Amino acid sequence: MGEGWGDFLAASFLSDPVIGAYVTGNATVGARRASMASSPFTYANIKDGTMTEVHDAGEVWAATLRAVRTDPLWGDRMVHGKHWECEG
Repeated sequence: MGEGWGDFLAASFLSDPVIGAYVTGNATVGARRASMASSPFTYANIKDGTMTEVHDAGEVWAATLRAVRTDPLWGDRMVHGKHWECEG
């Protein structure tokens, strides 16, 4: 999960879901298998053993964190610290 937090924070600071594009020259996926914005990986990939290496599992976690942050329902609450407020 540490690898995922690092990627997620970097992507958040830079507003760019692609990690390491400056190193690889690949602006589509960067240094990972997929952009956080369009990652096809889920926890099922960790469970079935295809994404168990620390960097692989981090990709899943980073994409999950980004999905929550960019979700219209929860994202605004996370960014502005309003995660405990109720609407209505």
